[in-house]
Amino acid sequence: MLARISEVFTDFGGNIISLKSEQRHNQDERLYITQIDANIPPERASNCLATLANTAAGLGQKISAQQL
Repeated sequence: MLARISEVFTDFGGNIISLKSEQRHNQDERLYITQIDANIPPERASNCLATLANTAAGLGQKISAQQL
């Protein structure tokens, strides 16, 4: 999964600045959370995030983004 997501950032000229993964327990299920801090050129950000969302969905995952 991370390899495919990394390719998306590269395709849109983005750079991963930091990456943090953790596992959380929520009642009877395990949640795996990956936080990626990235720099994406502003003119490509919306297309990059849309492609990331499609890639994650294709892998059965969810993605959320926050602009800082």
